Amino acid sequence: MAEEKKEICPVCKTSCDTKFCTVCGFGQRCEVFMSEDDGNYWYANVVYPHARKWAESLNAEYANANAMLLQVREELKKVKSTNELLNNQLNSRNEAPPVLAAPVAPAPPVSVAPVAPPPPPSSSKEVPQIRNLLFTPRTGPVNIIGNTTGNISNKGFIAIQGDYLYYSNINGLGDLYKVRTDGTEKQKLCDDCCEFINVRGSWVYYSNLSDGEKLYRISIDGDQKEKLNDDRCDNIIVTDDWVYYINLSSNNNVYRSRTDGNDKQVISDMQVTDISIEGGSIYSASGGSVYKNNITAHSGAMSPACIYKGSSVYAYANNINVHANIVYVLDINGGLYRGLRIDGKGDLVRIYRGCILSYNIVGNYIFFIDDDDRLYRMDLAGSDIRKLNDEPCEYINIAVDWVYSISNGKFIKMRMDGGEKQPAFL
Repeated sequence: MAEEKKEICPVCKTSCDTKFCTVCGFGQRCEVFMSEDDGNYWYANVVYPHARKWAESLNAEYANANAMLLQVREELKKVKSTNELLNNQLNSRNEAPPVLAAPVAPAPPVSVAPVAPPPPPSSSKEVPQIRNLLFTPRTGPVNIIGNTTGNISNKGFIAIQGDYLYYSNINGLGDLYKVRTDGTEKQKLCDDCCEFINVRGSWVYYSNLSDGEKLYRISIDGDQKEKLNDDRCDNIIVTDDWVYYINLSSNNNVYRSRTDGNDKQVISDMQVTDISIEGGSIYSASGGSVYKNNITAHSGAMSPACIYKGSSVYAYANNINVHANIVYVLDINGGLYRGLRIDGKGDLVRIYRGCILSYNIVGNYIFFIDDDDRLYRMDLAGSDIRKLNDEPCEYINIAVDWVYSISNGKFIKMRMDGGEKQPAFL
């Protein structure tokens, strides 16, 4: 009988065969949600940091409290028994019994039910935003993936981990900075002109335009900097212990290496224009079609499965984005299409017939720049379209509750409804 495959906890690296790690308590599940806007079902990986430990600690607290209450009830029984004995002795002597303190009524029994892990969001009106953080008392906030797919498809000028934003200083020479989300403690990390920024753990990964788009990493305090390889790297995505990228030095094939630059591998020998990673799979756009490759079971170059075949009706260019396991992609004319199922069966549905130059997805909204160079927002079904900015802009990066774009060569930011528009990273 084949031994059951065990999963490796991404936090403490121990193996387990349950939904939640029995050592540190981390857990995540794929949940299904139905949107009332379009009636479609959406899938999202909902992360429960340390749900089991949280539940066990609460169970322990309730158990201790219940034990104390049981002890109090036993003491009250003894007091009541002693009062009854004294009353019986006094009554037998025909003496008026002294007034004794009334026994305290015992506390009602406490039912201790096991505490379940926190439930996933129940609102059917929202597609839950996938959290990009693990939190442990030992390490603090640590990204599961170095940046969002939407940001990376928009040059990845901004990434976030914990309370810090890491950004390419477009207002200057594109050098790498970090700053707290409240705007304090601004620090320059290096002079490299960078894009496709990823932050995971103690390192910032980026494509160094000052050195021919080579892959670099620098510590989050700026003290250590390393060149990881000599490939021209595009669309960098860091997840687990791997760095995935399009190798412009090798016919736009998909490569990966360890986060220290070792063990470089070819993931796909197809010529691709864009990649996206979601749920253990890498999606790529190549030759007008969309492909999917399981990277968790990867060993050497392999041919990805074609899940959407390009045709004369729609031929895809780039800007592939996978949100809640649903594929979004642009055609060569800037029309936006969306898949109906996570397995790729069926056809793509066109949800916007304008000409989109770039887009980013977060929560229930698609933010996009149309061919008039203005920033807009629409829902996931392609309706409720709103203009957010009257000034020309390019590229959309989203962090916390702010939408960042570049206007007239400078960063601007605004809330997701277009309010509080202001310069950023001054």
